[in-house]
Amino acid sequence: MRNMTAGLLVVPLLLTVFASADALAAPPPAPQESRLASGARLLVLPRAGAETVLFAVAVDAGSWDEPAGRTGMSHFLEHLLFDGVPGLDERGITEAFERHGAYANAFTREQTTVFFVLAPVASAPDASRLLVRMLTEPTIPGGAFEKAKKVILEELARDAARPDGVRDMRLRRALFAGTPAARPVGGVPDDVRAATREEVVAYHRTHYVGSRMRVLVAGSGSLESLRALAGPLAGIAPGTGPAQRPDPRRFPGWGRVKTVSAPEGARPRLALVVAPPEGTPPSPAATAMLARWLEAPDGPLAALREREDVIEIGVGPLALRPVPLLEISIVTSDDADRDALLRVLLATLEAAARSGPSRAAIARLDRAARAARERTLQRLHYAAIFFGEDFAAAPGRLVDALVVPPIEAPEVAEAARAWLAGLRPRARAAIALPGAAESEAALPGEAPSGAAVEIAAPTPFAAGPARSRVAVLANGLTLGVLEEPGGTVFGLHLLVADRALREKGPAGTAELLHRLLSAGTALSDREGLAARFEQLGVELKTADNPHIPFDDRYDTPMWSYVRMEGPAESLPGALDLLAEMIRLPEWDDAGWRRATSTLEAARRAAASGRAGTRVLMTRLFGEAHPLARPVPGLPGDPAPTAEDVRALLGSWPDGWFAPPRLILTVASPRTGEEVLDLVRPLFGSGPERAPARGPWPKASPATTSAEPPPAADGEKPERVIIAWGRIADVPPADRKALELALDAVSDRMTARIREAEGLAYRLGAGAGVLPDGRWLIRAVVTTRAGNRERVEELLAEILAGVATDPPDASTLARLAGRERRSTMLHGLAAVSRAEQLGRALYEGESAGKPAAALPTSAEVAAAARRWLSPDAMTRVVGR
Repeated sequence: MRNMTAGLLVVPLLLTVFASADALAAPPPAPQESRLASGARLLVLPRAGAETVLFAVAVDAGSWDEPAGRTGMSHFLEHLLFDGVPGLDERGITEAFERHGAYANAFTREQTTVFFVLAPVASAPDASRLLVRMLTEPTIPGGAFEKAKKVILEELARDAARPDGVRDMRLRRALFAGTPAARPVGGVPDDVRAATREEVVAYHRTHYVGSRMRVLVAGSGSLESLRALAGPLAGIAPGTGPAQRPDPRRFPGWGRVKTVSAPEGARPRLALVVAPPEGTPPSPAATAMLARWLEAPDGPLAALREREDVIEIGVGPLALRPVPLLEISIVTSDDADRDALLRVLLATLEAAARSGPSRAAIARLDRAARAARERTLQRLHYAAIFFGEDFAAAPGRLVDALVVPPIEAPEVAEAARAWLAGLRPRARAAIALPGAAESEAALPGEAPSGAAVEIAAPTPFAAGPARSRVAVLANGLTLGVLEEPGGTVFGLHLLVADRALREKGPAGTAELLHRLLSAGTALSDREGLAARFEQLGVELKTADNPHIPFDDRYDTPMWSYVRMEGPAESLPGALDLLAEMIRLPEWDDAGWRRATSTLEAARRAAASGRAGTRVLMTRLFGEAHPLARPVPGLPGDPAPTAEDVRALLGSWPDGWFAPPRLILTVASPRTGEEVLDLVRPLFGSGPERAPARGPWPKASPATTSAEPPPAADGEKPERVIIAWGRIADVPPADRKALELALDAVSDRMTARIREAEGLAYRLGAGAGVLPDGRWLIRAVVTTRAGNRERVEELLAEILAGVATDPPDASTLARLAGRERRSTMLHGLAAVSRAEQLGRALYEGESAGKPAAALPTSAEVAAAARRWLSPDAMTRVVGR
């Protein structure tokens, strides 16, 4: 995704401004579809809520559409269209969006490139006009083209360093060799190096036309005001119609299976792809529900999860034109038997075609899917991120890609028969196994034949941060409530304080405990627990997902968490399940295997993604300090045992979930008193105690080398992470100015290191609160080893330069607009607001904190001189 990581703050922001939900008015008007004069298709989707508007354009331009030998053209344009329009260069575009308080981004997929901007209602017309200008009149300067080439090569090098990503690319090539589907979305490095500006301009001229665009305008406003935002696209050139693509049913290779070698560090994986039969495929909604039924805990593939060689199973449609495909993905053990596993899988799918789903199963899954869709659409930009491909590939009404029509069991049964009956001639598979030699064969043939609870007295509420109400139960549990009248969704967040400080056993024991919470309880096994959540329409998250890029917001040693969100009426049931999970967790062997597998993946992610930060923390705090410990541990660390996990868990009201260490925050339409009445019987038992935090040991700075350790083979690393940092006791009077100084550092790092010289992709500066109230200030750059000397030189200049050349008043206003944008994005979902409240209560933020005035340039310069001098910072380099 373009700019998702550029300028990324590598630590949580210190001060968070909360957004509260407005009371809902009358239901919004029905969606409306139309076609503009240019041929572009338009969907207007009014959504009540956060006073924001999403303007998104899906262009028929993806890796399938690129000329042979010129892969990466679509990805080039994803970057280049942000690099200038007449009158604005790249910085001008970035700063304009920031002045509008808008968030703009883009991403490339196999058949589309999606651009979107999310803006407050008041600035949506200006923000959408700017996005249209980027799409239709980009300048694509020569210097920007060469810089984009460097940045894309950095991205491709980063991807090539991820074992699971390399594995998936090998599987893609094996599955679809010789077809457009085998092309990497980002491009082949040699093709990217050889591309010329003229070729990319010609590609833009062909594809960025009205008849190859689908437009979504969603958010607060009337149909007329939202439709007007698409007006500038009505007058652009219509072009020659939608892109014409080959039918994947005509690709060679159906009925075959290939084996490739999995790279070191990657998990083995089997991918099975199925094509629809001739004629019109089942509807996307029926196909998506078929996939949910197949992979459900009690669905047809449930029995495969009991196999020793199966770790994870996922099923999903691939949204493509002219026809979709269906993919079944299985993460396997290293010693998986390819043919035996495929025989069972194919036979299971064909049996599912014969049996079909029950009405009860589809009703349950449909209810859960609708709840999940509603939760997702709270964050309007997620409509583009998660449903952009579906929107671009929708064969009929565009609205069906976002607002799914009702699905009943007979339609899913019909879809099962269409997709799965006699599927072998329409299926192809590939498996990546460690050390395997490449081979190919025909798909294999048929498979052979409790105690009473003492309730503590209620405690009156006090005013808390962000207009919340806060109560401390007699047993020490802190409860924070955000009352949101008119809301339709609840968000619940349980923060468990002082994770690394309290962890016993091998590193990652607490992480593993949280990953096991979804594996079952004394009252429900994993499938039963999942079914209960599904019935409530509630989504559960207990740990970061190492397989999702940048899903690392909880990668902190200071706390662990459980979070839930769902329909407002499901809050009582969600609290019941939370109490059951933390007081009566149980798991079987399959649950243990899944949890330990994701822990190992998290360890690999920690080793590759946080190396510079980890070395910096070790230097600043000392190797043995809890804050220097990677949350999941590292590859090669001792694996926690079940005994380690149970010893850490303990038993209520003591142990890991002891009430004095818990901060439970809820955002919902209910009053504080109503929430307290739900919480007290479930979480109020235990002896009278006060909330407990710490105490954390003092830092003992290490004397280790600032240089990265050599690689195991003695070679120099291809990638290095350069980190500068310090611990500082920043007085309140300096904090806002220092925040802006760090924003300016991030801004200049992006402009000079990434944009001007193309030396890095992921970089940024920021500050985070430590348990003792001090700040951890740091700046981090990930780059190739050959760029190290130049990056270090630039970073030192940038850190020192804010003191001598601070941002002017206009730039400070722009940075403030960027902060408003961050506030808008972080406050879109009820569960995010609950999380922010929990963090604020952990960090000791008080109620009624006045908004800080915008510091002057002189104040920012003074803060930079005091806190950002390179001479006062520790510098380390990691691999």
